[in-house]
Amino acid sequence: MRLSYTQFEELEAFARFGTRLDERTRRTIEHGTRVREVFKQPPGHPLPVAEQLAVFLAVDEGLFEYVPVHAVVDAERLVRATLRERFGDVVTRIEAGEQIDRETRSRLVAAFRAALDSVRQGSDD
Repeated sequence: MRLSYTQFEELEAFARFGTRLDERTRRTIEHGTRVREVFKQPPGHPLPVAEQLAVFLAVDEGLFEYVPVHAVVDAERLVRATLRERFGDVVTRIEAGEQIDRETRSRLVAAFRAALDSVRQGSDD
């Protein structure tokens, strides 16, 4: 994620010069903008590690790609709520320092995708 974010910052700076962007570059910039939004946290209120990891997983799996930038905060809340409400056992394992296996990862991604469908379908962007 760090490499793609660094690439985004470089492309964003380049785009400020009014350069016409191809579709791939435009998508990279939009993705980076969403990543920047999920990196933001209220001052003095860091998110629990398990919730941060859940949001990063959703972003890494491309689940935020069709979420409008203005709806990223709502999408994050949905992912975090889905984790807390449906996967308390996973939260406990993450907090204990355990790694998540492929099957659990797949279950999380499927649940996050379903939760985010309402945000993506409700967008006009």
